[in-house]
Amino acid sequence: MSRFSISALSESVVDKLVPLNRTLRMHIHLGYTMVVIVFFATLFFFFFFGLICAEGDDTFCAKFTSEIMITGYVILGMMLIIGGTSYFRHKIPYEIFYGIHHLVFIMYFVTIAHTLDIEQRSGMKERSQTFKWFSSTLLYYFCDRAAMHLNHRYDTRLLASSTVSGSSGSKMIILKLDRPVLLAFKPGQYAFLRCPMIDTSWHPFSIASCPESSQLHFYIEVFEGKAWTKKLWDLLDNETTSSGQDVSNLQMMFEVMGPYGTSIAKTSDYSHILAVGGGTG
Repeated sequence: MSRFSISALSESVVDKLVPLNRTLRMHIHLGYTMVVIVFFATLFFFFFFGLICAEGDDTFCAKFTSEIMITGYVILGMMLIIGGTSYFRHKIPYEIFYGIHHLVFIMYFVTIAHTLDIEQRSGMKERSQTFKWFSSTLLYYFCDRAAMHLNHRYDTRLLASSTVSGSSGSKMIILKLDRPVLLAFKPGQYAFLRCPMIDTSWHPFSIASCPESSQLHFYIEVFEGKAWTKKLWDLLDNETTSSGQDVSNLQMMFEVMGPYGTSIAKTSDYSHILAVGGGTG
């Protein structure tokens, strides 16, 4: 999604016309819809070509191994992988989910090859060059990503942290970071965090502090295994790091990128607000 544009438009008149606070939900449903359409379209081609092939038409039998069908199989496979990891995104490490999601860019180039097959190249058939329809939107997305890294990226230091263990075995980290002067946010927005002491990956978390605070607070649920949150827990919960350094004496640095998302409400439109907490992370 174009996070930089969504967060900027959420503070404009566009937010009154378009439900920008539901863009993530729309993104998810549109993605699943695309997977279902491509899946059943492939089944239809198999059924249609299979019937004619069974009647002895070798032309349609050969279509199963044609260039355009092979690239179609690849597109379907990529979409099923992306859709499957999206469905199980709460059960797999975020790094795997996020990395696999970038298969859409490879799929884009496979889509170009899909319509530029041998029949198109030789002039035997004129195919619709569908990739041209969304080339402009892909370019816009890359510009949005570049704007994120150029305009919304800050270095900050850890002021304080707490590791909390629940009676049921759950774990939570409370991070308190020095808030960059230029980072202004609204209630309900989130930011990406990166800790160079752990790795180079970015992870999104809701901002828990108030917009007027000089600090950024994050309440982070910890997942076991090789999750980034578990590595952060191990780093903060131990008195020393694996290299023998005292964590309390380290100038632990974080990179913050944000804010993104939309605010939970236009507070100026209401006289009273009731907030119900349903979780954290």
